Amino acid sequence: MKKLIAATATAACVLAFAATEASAWSRKSTSTGPGGNSRSVESSGGCYGGSCSYNRTVTGPGGNTRTRSGTVTDTGNGWSRSGSATGPGGNTITYGGSGSCEGGTCSYRGGRTGPNGTVTRSGSFSRY
Repeated sequence: MKKLIAATATAACVLAFAATEASAWSRKSTSTGPGGNSRSVESSGGCYGGSCSYNRTVTGPGGNTRTRSGTVTDTGNGWSRSGSATGPGGNTITYGGSGSCEGGTCSYRGGRTGPNGTVTRSGSFSRY
């Protein structure tokens, strides 16, 4: 589910690259689960000149908060992204990556660096 949300958000940013004007958005939501535990999410972002930036703060039970922010940029023949995330304990990761699409196949490569080291990912996917 998290990958689907991230992919959807990235796709929305990529589609927004065609816009020549600045556009901004914000969203707030609260949900309550079993046992009365609640979670609130505040997100905002905007696109201009081939780049989209976003900020997201999630506050869960006990006031534990995590944040994430970043930028997705149109590179002409693909995209690049970078940003950071901070968890409730204060640990921060930075991430970055890039990708391109040709003939219905997209490839990507990226990584994350945090307190426990660096993880890299790469792969491709095709549309049918």
